[in-house]
Amino acid sequence: MVAHPLAAMIVVYVLVYCTRSTHPQLKSIAAVLLRRIFLQLEYKDIAEDLEESVLRASKAELLLALQSETPAHIRRKMCDAVAEIARSYLGVCVGAGGGVLSTWGTVIVNKSTYSCSIDCMM
Repeated sequence: MVAHPLAAMIVVYVLVYCTRSTHPQLKSIAAVLLRRIFLQLEYKDIAEDLEESVLRASKAELLLALQSETPAHIRRKMCDAVAEIARSYLGVCVGAGGGVLSTWGTVIVNKSTYSCSIDCMM
């Protein structure tokens, strides 16, 4: 599927809502939207329209927000979004023969830590 010309900008805005919003409902829906976007598009379709520094900063901000998120239901949705982004990225790296574990690959190893901590057994 070909990405819309504004897809990268939309991803950045959704990411900002997902990581910086103070409203739990908005954070939750932003995480779901982020996951759905990466279900439809490939990482390369988004990444080609963004600078590498923006991609690195976005990854760092998303992972930091995931680690510090308190409500378990939001953390699980954010974790699902991160996993979908990582899956999309890994597909690009494996296809290109790149170094998978250098970027998003390490996230998959820690995914269960974020989504299955003791306090999310509610």
